Amino acid sequence: MTTSGNVIRQYVQDGNEYRIAAAVQEYNGSGIAINDIQPVGAPSGISTEIYWMLAVNSAANSSGELGAGADAVTSPVAVFNVNAGNTAQAGRVSARSRSRSTGIVTFYAITTVGSVSYTLRSNGFNDYTVPRLNGA
Repeated sequence: MTTSGNVIRQYVQDGNEYRIAAAVQEYNGSGIAINDIQPVGAPSGISTEIYWMLAVNSAANSSGELGAGADAVTSPVAVFNVNAGNTAQAGRVSARSRSRSTGIVTFYAITTVGSVSYTLRSNGFNDYTVPRLNGA
């Protein structure tokens, strides 16, 4: 697979599962309203199950949420909540979510109170559109 700049991305394939050699940072910031993206680490034009790494860092007394999915507004599949008490918190979680038939994913990063930073990375995808034998 290549990017829009014709950079070839390195994947390891096992059956229908593709793991990208170096996770792609899709978003890094302090918050964003609901937004549609075409993940760099997944193909466009087809629906796939995307593998995510969600990371959240929060200051003390902060709270927020990072979510991604085909329709993250009504049913976010990959969600990371943080609700820090008196001390700062940091954490990561792996998740999977399906893209729409166009390959687009909706995501958001919302800080309810305090200071929270969010990182959304794609790690690969499952191309279940064409069944393959393992190792094929």
